[in-house]
Amino acid sequence: MSKIRTHYDNLKIARNAPDALIKAAYKVLLQQHHPDKVEVTKQAEALRITHIIRGSYDVLSDPVQRAEHDHWISEQENNAKASRESQKEQENKARQTNESQAREEQTQKENRAKQEAQARAQEEQFQRENKARQKRQAQEKEAENDPGFLFWIIAFAVICIFIIVRKF
Repeated sequence: MSKIRTHYDNLKIARNAPDALIKAAYKVLLQQHHPDKVEVTKQAEALRITHIIRGSYDVLSDPVQRAEHDHWISEQENNAKASRESQKEQENKARQTNESQAREEQTQKENRAKQEAQARAQEEQFQRENKARQKRQAQEKEAENDPGFLFWIIAFAVICIFIIVRKF
């Protein structure tokens, strides 16, 4: 928020300036900006500044109006302070919200990463089990097709037949 412009600023004095200083500042500024003492091209601006200086002196030279002006300044400063505090509070809330969202997003990323790791581990386990099952099936087929295995079956059958034939 921009600084408020007061009658004190117009006369270029401090707020606690005594009446004598207010009067002296008024006279100096009035002489500097008097329309008769400036170039013709700057007379309109000098007249405007002179009106501002006179208005400021009128307010600050009257104790009642000066008190009212000081009260108005205090209100403006309090309003500005409250506005700044409110803005800071809103900024803090926004920052906290952003931080909370960032933490939530980080948690979600971590959870997704964990789920993906679990899914990969399950897939790898499935692949290992599938390979082991395929290996067993291949071994079983190989055993069935093994000529040595057939040899022993045929030999057993021949022996059985030989024993049966001998008994008769």
